[in-house]
Amino acid sequence: MDERTNKDILGRNSRYRAPEKKKGGRPKVNRDLVIRNLKAKDASGGPRYTKAQIARMMNCTPKTITRIYNEAIKSGDLKTSDFEKKAIGIIEADFDSECLRAKGLSFLAWLETRFSDQSSANYYFNFNALIWEKIFDKCDLTILADQTHHLADQMAIKFVTEFQGNKTQMRSRLKKIRFLFRFLGRGDINDKHLKMDNSKHPRAVRRVQQISSTNFPLIYNKIEDRIRALLGNDAVLDLRLKIVTQMRTGTKKSEREFYGMCKGTETKSYLTMVNDEEYQFHIFAKKSEEWDVIWMPKTVREGLFERYQTLNDGDHLASTPMQKLRDTWGDVTEEILGRRLILHDTRKISITWLYVMEVPLEVATMLNVGWKSMDTAHAHYIDISKVLRKSFRAEYRKNIPDWFKEGLDDFTGFGAFIGESQRPGNYGGGGFPGGSR
Repeated sequence: MDERTNKDILGRNSRYRAPEKKKGGRPKVNRDLVIRNLKAKDASGGPRYTKAQIARMMNCTPKTITRIYNEAIKSGDLKTSDFEKKAIGIIEADFDSECLRAKGLSFLAWLETRFSDQSSANYYFNFNALIWEKIFDKCDLTILADQTHHLADQMAIKFVTEFQGNKTQMRSRLKKIRFLFRFLGRGDINDKHLKMDNSKHPRAVRRVQQISSTNFPLIYNKIEDRIRALLGNDAVLDLRLKIVTQMRTGTKKSEREFYGMCKGTETKSYLTMVNDEEYQFHIFAKKSEEWDVIWMPKTVREGLFERYQTLNDGDHLASTPMQKLRDTWGDVTEEILGRRLILHDTRKISITWLYVMEVPLEVATMLNVGWKSMDTAHAHYIDISKVLRKSFRAEYRKNIPDWFKEGLDDFTGFGAFIGESQRPGNYGGGGFPGGSR
């Protein structure tokens, strides 16, 4: 006979109990510990943890942490000024603390002095934090920085071994990891194991073969018409100005190139105009190069002077917001050309049209915002093998819009080759137009 009771079988007494009501109120959380974690700082002076990370540590919801945070702000236990910087995460904070211990300086703060925008500094920092955790096994950065220790060699070789299988991304990865070794004072490791030479890790070349087709200028006219219908004549003037000046897109913040140019002379990139014939157009460009725009076709000059007269000193000259022009240009080229172009491709259009118009390549690369190295222009911006034949150029030239051709006679027929020693950045200011200063 089985003599076990209900409790023995079921694990409890069989007495009826009314269901217990859920207790209201907050979960039991150590408020003082939450506030202490909210106050914790990383090496760069920002919050050590995110609210979500604290919630996981305290085994509660982020909503509870937010409620405690708001109450602490009201009571004065916390200050909103302490949270102006965002938390960068546990691994990243550990990494930056290790950098601070090794060099007495936050790696993130150091990167912020190398980039004009915060997002790039964060991107490079996060990549290196991940490498430190996953590839370097959270090694001691003090030893990694030690010139007499072999750990840096070992980690560099381990990095290369891990990533060398992907040839297309290896160059960009090398570029990012080299910042960490530079920060640690180990430039010798970069030279020994992490070289970015073009023979082994060539730069990616973005070919846009459509630009080298004889009918491309006719297609470009259709693209212009479509953008005019969508954004108006000001956007078309922006595109034409970008093409003839050969400017990169640039940024307002850095006062660099197309979106950095302003009316007046108080900025790095500026334009002053007396009329559409007399002007000073100076551009601060990539890698601190400086160029002077010395040629613009009459149609572009007139449109620009008309806009110039409506602006106040310090106003930006570009009319169309960057993202709107970028998106519209991409959408329209994809629709009409069959390939989505980026704004930087206007530099490819410019140098191709100049060369087809018989402007020698060594002159075209120095006209307005050109190229410090003619090899770069040759390798990345113009499909020279396609446009080299004289008969091909003659056919192509007929289709180039008339507005682009005005004033180019002054730059054709140069007999002498312009040597590398005369190129911008390789000699003092003055001399040939477009020189660095």
